Amino acid sequence: MEIKTILDGVANTAGTFAKSAAKKAGEVAETTKLNITLKSEQRKLEGMFTTLGKLFYEQSKGTDVRAQIVAQIMEIDEQKQTIDDLRTILVESTGKVICNSCGKGIDIDDAYCPVCGKKQEPKLMFEKQDEDSEAELPDGSELAATDTE
Repeated sequence: MEIKTILDGVANTAGTFAKSAAKKAGEVAETTKLNITLKSEQRKLEGMFTTLGKLFYEQSKGTDVRAQIVAQIMEIDEQKQTIDDLRTILVESTGKVICNSCGKGIDIDDAYCPVCGKKQEPKLMFEKQDEDSEAELPDGSELAATDTE
């Protein structure tokens, strides 16, 4: 009977390990996918800057391309926002937050950014709940959720 108990324990441990490994593999796959998407969007941005440079060249030669330049700048701004959004998702998927100053991923508990040294505002990590419910803050205290809209 003792051997059966040991084997059952080993089987349970192996099953738990397999589930944990599968979960971690899924997280790594998602992070990899986000990184690939981010690189692709960055390449698009580089191409947009190249197009903008060509438009300025045409402008210097006397061709009126002001409207195209304005449109290209707007497209670049949108692309930069897309990249920033992807970076935020990528950083947050690793359990980190974005530095208020330099935009690098830092641990949520860091009072100062280890990259730029800027003091960080305390982060409140809770999902919006019903107006009357309470959420727990990182220090263990509770805060009533309020609707600010």
